Amino acid sequence: VDPHVPPLEDVKEEAKLLADELAKSTAFEEKATALREKLVEGGLINFDETAKKLALPVRVPAPFSVYEASPEDMEDFASIAPSVLSLEKGSISDPVPTQTGMAIIAVKDRQPGDLALAESLKPDVARTIQSTRMAPHFATWAEHLLAEARSEAEPTDAEPDAL
Repeated sequence: VDPHVPPLEDVKEEAKLLADELAKSTAFEEKATALREKLVEGGLINFDETAKKLALPVRVPAPFSVYEASPEDMEDFASIAPSVLSLEKGSISDPVPTQTGMAIIAVKDRQPGDLALAESLKPDVARTIQSTRMAPHFATWAEHLLAEARSEAEPTDAEPDAL
């Protein structure tokens, strides 16, 4: 089908559903941001009390290390862990999207991890970074080889057809 703008009647229901979904999502994000501001006003010392006054559930995970933590041990670990990495002791995060909604993370304490474990993981992390960086180069190289092979396979005007 050639590109065209469909008549409003053909897309009216879908457009309404998408607009409603966007409005709900935006309103939810705005409410989460407003709740975060109230939590920040209450401060880290009163975080739990402020959260309870706002009728927000508070979950306190066991102390964990990003090197040793298991995603199965903590709900929404994949969403929360990257946010925790950038927070300092005493910080309250911006709302973090999770599978079930949003989380606002307060870091009450932060201790240095096991240096020996971190050192032992360096080679694996370095290999992962290197392979991640090399993937686009490999794809570009492969595309170049394919283009080169195609150009060599196509007969030129100087070459007679083999038929």
